[in-house]
Amino acid sequence: MDFISIKSFDEYQHYKDRNMIWFKWHIGCLSDYKFTNLKDRQKWLFIGLICLACKTNNKIPKDYDWIKKQISYESSSIKEDIDFLLASKLLAGCYQNAILDKIREDKIREEKDIPKQKYGEFVFLTEKEFEALKTRFGETEAGDWISRLDNYIGSKGKKYKSHYKTILVWADRDKPKIATQIGKPKLKFLKD
Repeated sequence: MDFISIKSFDEYQHYKDRNMIWFKWHIGCLSDYKFTNLKDRQKWLFIGLICLACKTNNKIPKDYDWIKKQISYESSSIKEDIDFLLASKLLAGCYQNAILDKIREDKIREEKDIPKQKYGEFVFLTEKEFEALKTRFGETEAGDWISRLDNYIGSKGKKYKSHYKTILVWADRDKPKIATQIGKPKLKFLKD
């Protein structure tokens, strides 16, 4: 069966880890060139399709009668309107490949099932991630990075999808700073 999906669906999401019960609407859409060029019925169709995307995990069956019933779309030109939204690149068409979907779902399920250990008060890593950090940085520096992230989360209340990836990004971001400090004398503070 063919499906349609909302492009940039993540922009409308609030809940990342469960079914959505509402979505964010950006005021910028009112000045978006693609959106403002839609007819009023197409705008309603697009908003209705976002609602359906929330219910279907962004895999809306390309069944025009079903869509009309779900969002109370009265126009007889639903096929043309959806084709226009596809041509405008507000929607994406896709064909479900059950095997790839199954593999993707299995991988996500496996990743969720891997237990994470607590490091400090706020940092959670899998054993594999912790070992990878030790391999990359050495045990002492890995501990320093974990402590730095733990302190930052504790002081700012930030939330990250992956603490492991956050540490890697921070380390890559700090490489230029560290490289420029090599060979420079360290500052010494004198006491009175």
